[in-house]
Amino acid sequence: MRYETDSAPVFELHCQCHHCQRGSGTGHSSLLNFPDRSAVQLGGKMAEWRMLGDWVTS
Repeated sequence: MRYETDSAPVFELHCQCHHCQRGSGTGHSSLLNFPDRSAVQLGGKMAEWRMLGDWVTS
């Protein structure tokens, strides 16, 4: 999948856990949050996978 936007992301995460490696087929999974969804154009084939994660509490 590809995205195009003129705005900068307000949050980025690059996860390298085994679940994200298997789901993306690469060594990591990149997640980006943008302030305005309507300013982001998506293209290509999209994929989705779900997993149950653990919450860590102190």
